[in-house]
Amino acid sequence: MSTLETFTSGSQAASPAEGVAVAEVTTTPLATTDVALSVISTDSAAAGRATPSFLSQVRDFFYAPEASYGIALTRMLICFTLLFVMVPRWYFARELFSSDGAPITLWNAYRTYPWMPNPTGAIAVALCTIAILTLITSCIGWCTRASLIVCTLSYIYINMLDIISTMNKYTVIAGHLLFLLCFSQCGAVWSVDNWIRRSRLRRQGVPPEMADQPQRYAAVTRRLIQLFIAAVYIGAATTKLKIPAYFNGEQLQTWMITAYNVPNPMGSLFAMHPSMLTVFGYIGLAWETLFIFLCWRGIGRISMLTVRSALTNDLSTTGRSWRQPSCCCSPLLPSWRSRHPRHPRC
Repeated sequence: MSTLETFTSGSQAASPAEGVAVAEVTTTPLATTDVALSVISTDSAAAGRATPSFLSQVRDFFYAPEASYGIALTRMLICFTLLFVMVPRWYFARELFSSDGAPITLWNAYRTYPWMPNPTGAIAVALCTIAILTLITSCIGWCTRASLIVCTLSYIYINMLDIISTMNKYTVIAGHLLFLLCFSQCGAVWSVDNWIRRSRLRRQGVPPEMADQPQRYAAVTRRLIQLFIAAVYIGAATTKLKIPAYFNGEQLQTWMITAYNVPNPMGSLFAMHPSMLTVFGYIGLAWETLFIFLCWRGIGRISMLTVRSALTNDLSTTGRSWRQPSCCCSPLLPSWRSRHPRHPRC
């Protein structure tokens, strides 16, 4: 039968006149029940498809299209900082980096096979000149990718030729950043290349509102930069765990009373309060440890970037050169996101 049977046995056993209520059961077609069940199953399947899988979340994390504002800021800040590192050394390039002077190369220090020959004086000066010129063109975004490739090769080579005064922590971080930027589209916005592209489109008759629309690319380079600096910070925190002098404030106190990089009038004030330095040391260690877990979104990212800004200001005013905080902050700039109404959050 195509319908549910109606139970009327109660009416046969007793009548309404005998004071017994007869229960009436409505008839429901089986076809209606099948439709309802199919609708429920369809909704469940749709809800399952609406939940993205782990692989799709990883794919969106690395390859979601976005405007390249963050890495453009990184490009400009890191190139501007390295210009102030390389320009003073250009005058002493022959003594620092060539066989005419007394270079201490990376392979000589570790007694390994010489990866590259020591250049002559003229070649060392030419390399420094090329590095400075490509830093300028990379900063303004003219022939951005080619400039970054040439700048990365020359800058890393120059650093390996002088590990005493040129190679240090922030130059190693800067070299990795330049290498990652070579694979990015950091010249797509805020650059001469973008201005030339927009001018060409306008000459071809493209409306200005369409010509000015920024190009969007995969977020893979921005994510790699974020993972790189997160790995640097977790490595720094692991290193500090092996130094007892860091936890009792002696290491920070020694740094406060030195004026090796810049005059340090504020450092002597902090050196008189070792307990305060110990507290700052623990805050810095906690920040470096938690950065890789909290820097991606929401209140965690805001708090991590805020603490980093405070630490950068502290380092700049207590004896550290501004170059190292600047190089360490430039990888954090890709976390900045576009809030332009025409563009979705990237």
